[in-house]
Amino acid sequence: MMTMRRGLTRLCWVLVIIDRHCINLVDASESRESSFDQISLIDGEGASSSSAPDPDQVCKELSSDILILVNPKSGGNKAAKLLTIEQPYHHRGAYGVSTIHVVDIFALATGNSTATESLKKLKGSIDTEEKCERVIIAGGDGTVTWGVDLMTKADINLEKVVIGIIPYGTGNDFSQSLGWGKTISSDLPGKKNKALGKWIDHWMMAALHYFDLWQVTVELHPGGRFTAGRREEVIREGDDPKRNVLSITKPMSNYYSIGLDAAILKEFQKKRTQTRAGNHLMYAYSGLKKMVGSRVGTEKYLESVKDHGQLLFNVTRREPTNGGREDKTLTKDAATIICLNTYTYAGGRRIWEGSAGKSTAIDETLKDKKQNFGDHKLEMMMYTDMRSFSLDAGARLKSTGQRLHQTAGPLTFEFKPDLGDRVPVDFQIDGEYTTAYRPKRATISHFKVLKVLINKPRSTGGESEHRIEKQGSIASLFKQSNALRHREASTTSSEDSPACDRKSGKGCFKLKFWKR
Repeated sequence: MMTMRRGLTRLCWVLVIIDRHCINLVDASESRESSFDQISLIDGEGASSSSAPDPDQVCKELSSDILILVNPKSGGNKAAKLLTIEQPYHHRGAYGVSTIHVVDIFALATGNSTATESLKKLKGSIDTEEKCERVIIAGGDGTVTWGVDLMTKADINLEKVVIGIIPYGTGNDFSQSLGWGKTISSDLPGKKNKALGKWIDHWMMAALHYFDLWQVTVELHPGGRFTAGRREEVIREGDDPKRNVLSITKPMSNYYSIGLDAAILKEFQKKRTQTRAGNHLMYAYSGLKKMVGSRVGTEKYLESVKDHGQLLFNVTRREPTNGGREDKTLTKDAATIICLNTYTYAGGRRIWEGSAGKSTAIDETLKDKKQNFGDHKLEMMMYTDMRSFSLDAGARLKSTGQRLHQTAGPLTFEFKPDLGDRVPVDFQIDGEYTTAYRPKRATISHFKVLKVLINKPRSTGGESEHRIEKQGSIASLFKQSNALRHREASTTSSEDSPACDRKSGKGCFKLKFWKR
């Protein structure tokens, strides 16, 4: 009986994870066949938020035009409804008349003439006027980097583009970190475009913030291979079936991780269904299977981690040469190592914030370090086992993760040189997983700086604040903007996402699946 109870306890924790830890792969619409293509992004200049000019001062004037790039498959195809509004759509709001252009991002990627014309107009406006332009991404986290990639390839000056988000994905950590909520609780655009009109009003008055974009490069030894997708197909060089890709490079906006969480995603992908409820079940099963199965930690294949070429720590324990404990070696095995750019991870969990004040053997000063997605720095954490990882992903408790480092990088993960051809190394970038065989190293380096809209009213004068509001919904912004316009704050409507009460846990994660 005791064994059964323990098993049920573990199962319950996995079920709680579902709402908090459904990473982007739960929504197949966020995946693209070209996810692992070499992305020809141009290196951007930029400094950290501490030394760079205030983005509100760089973009002193913003155009009233708004371009919305829509991933029609996001949100179970709900985002496609945005493509039904009249083109162009003119919205008369509190800040005058805004002209809205809506474009299908798939059409843009395939070279559709109507879609590409919208980017040409955007480029022409940016090149000839002093104003900055707002570009809103309607989709999940993967759609954000996709949209940035397409704009870069179109030679659009991103210094004069401010990016916003409508969170149609699953995890939506980009949106949550910017304060715009986890999901859309109503079907945009709404009756007579009323729901969309609310979003437009708040994009028009939202504050600006810098946002770092990173780049991840994973290299293999000769004879190695990458696999991805449900069938774990080998990634090839172009159309040559005999030449495997030995290096992949892709942008990272949210996080990179290696180990257990990526392995769970891989297991889940093989069992995914056509329904959200079915996917929840399969994700829970995948997590449970990893929990009760044999443990494979990063120490089995990861040799060390370096920061800017200097050894940060060894993952694999070695025999000390001086008779004592070897310096710079993790004292505990790491089931998962995570590098964070955004405040939230795994669909909304603030794991760095939750570990504040917790002692660390790597650097005692880390316990007081803050996050800022525009400071040119990454935060590194580890989890020692599936249970601690599950607790963090599923409950609003103090984080069980351990802080390892905060750095501007580049970070280099060095793998063991003698890994066999059958040792899989799973990693994920922004919720999209892949598996490497015979990996040599993985490098994360700063790539460029974007400007983003945050859920906070833009400063009308004086010094601009850059603190992100803790509420995870657009409702808080509605109330703030109404107060600024000297109107009585109205009750949050059903079209707004409910705020998360971080003290009581109310509204932070749902248990309705568990109750079933």
